[in-house]
Amino acid sequence: MPKLPHNAKMRSVSARRPYLRRGVLALILSLPPPVLRLLSGSGVTYLGGRTLDPRLQFLAAQGRATPPMSTMTPEEARRAEAGF
Repeated sequence: MPKLPHNAKMRSVSARRPYLRRGVLALILSLPPPVLRLLSGSGVTYLGGRTLDPRLQFLAAQGRATPPMSTMTPEEARRAEAGF
């Protein structure tokens, strides 16, 4: 078995396999709209009198759940991205 570099242990499986991350995201976004709204933590969202697409509503909720990158140190940002 080949020896891994010392920082390889810190990487998550999804960081080493980006196709896995894309596949999981595609699977989640293919869920029915009521399920996506439930996962986003709220009901139907209206902006400017228009209904927000449930897929975008879910992605926006995921973005709100994480701190902004501008508030992190470079090391914290690397760890957050690798663990995502």
